[in-house]
Amino acid sequence: MVEKLLKNSQDELSATQRSLDDAQHRKTHAVANTIKAEVDNHSKKKHLARRMTHYRKLAEDQKHEFLHLRKAIQAYFMYQESVPLRHAMSDQHREGSQDFDNSFLLSELQEMESDTNLLREVTGSHDIQGVVQCFETQRDTSQHLQSLVKEMEVKKVQLLHRMEELTVQRNAAVFHDQAAADGVLQRATERRRAHDAAAAGTDWSALAAANRVTQALARMRQLLEYLVTSLSRASLVPAPPRAVSRLETAAYLTEMLQLAAAGVSKLMERLEGQEPDEVLQRAARAKFSLTHSEEKFSTRQPPALVAAPASDDGDTTGDDVQMATRAVMKRQAHLIVQAKLKAGYGRKKW
Repeated sequence: MVEKLLKNSQDELSATQRSLDDAQHRKTHAVANTIKAEVDNHSKKKHLARRMTHYRKLAEDQKHEFLHLRKAIQAYFMYQESVPLRHAMSDQHREGSQDFDNSFLLSELQEMESDTNLLREVTGSHDIQGVVQCFETQRDTSQHLQSLVKEMEVKKVQLLHRMEELTVQRNAAVFHDQAAADGVLQRATERRRAHDAAAAGTDWSALAAANRVTQALARMRQLLEYLVTSLSRASLVPAPPRAVSRLETAAYLTEMLQLAAAGVSKLMERLEGQEPDEVLQRAARAKFSLTHSEEKFSTRQPPALVAAPASDDGDTTGDDVQMATRAVMKRQAHLIVQAKLKAGYGRKKW
C-alpha cells in the first residue's frame, strides 16, 4: 500500500513537471512570436518612413522646380514688357537724353535676358504657350505628389493603430500564458505539499516491519526451493513448479510448502519413523567402528553400498533401489586406500 502511494506520488510529480515544461514552452513560444511581431512592425515602420521621406523629397523638388518656373515665367513676362522700354531707351540714347539712368536699365536688361535664357533651358519652349503648358504639367505633378503624401500619412496612421492592436493582443497572450503557468505552478505546489504531508504521516515502523517480512519471505522462498529441489532429486516429490512473478508469491509458496510437507512425510516413511539426525549419527558410527585388522581383511560392504533386490517389473529407477551418494562412495574409497597403505607399511617394517 505504501509502495503504491509512493508510486502514485511520483507519477503526479512527473505529470506536474511535464505540465510546467509545457507551460514554459508555451510562454517561450509566445515571447518569440511577440518579438517577431515587434521586429516586423519595426521593419514596416522603417520602410514606410523611407517611402515618406522619398515622397517628401520629391514634393520639395517639385516645389522648388515650380518656384523656379514661376520665377522664370515672371522674368519672361517682364522681358516681354521691357521690349518697348528697351526701344525707348535706345531712342533716348540716340537722341542723347540725359534724364534716364543708363546703367540701371542695362543691368535690368541683362538680368531679364539671363532669366529668359534660363526659362528656355528649363521649359524647352520659346513661346508663352509652351511655358504655360509646362507650368500646368508641373503643377499637376506637384498636386499628385501631395495627394500621395496624404495617402501615405493615412497608411502610416493605420499601421500605427494596427501596431497598437497587435501590442494589446501580445500583452493579452503573455498575460494568459503567465496566468496558466502560475496556475500550473500553484497546483504543483499544492500536490507537492500534499505529498510531503502524506510522507510525513507515513508509519515508517510499519514500513520497516513490512520490509522485514518481505526479506523473510524471500529467504523462506529460497530455502523451500532448495528443499523441494533436493527432495525431487531423491525422487520423493515431483519436480518443483516454475518461478512466478511477485504477484503470485502466495500461491507459489503454498504449493512449495505442500511439496515440502509431502517429501518430508515420504522421507519419514522410508526411515520407519526414525529421526534423520539419529540415522546419520548411527551411519557415521558404523562407518568408523571397524578396527585396523577388520578393515584390512573384511570383505563386508558398507550398508550404504548394499543394493536391495530388484522388483519384479524390472524398474530399477524408482524407490526399490537405494544407491549410495557420490560423497559416501568417495569417502569409502579413500578409507580403503588408506587402510591398504597402512597395511603395506606394516609388512615392510617386519
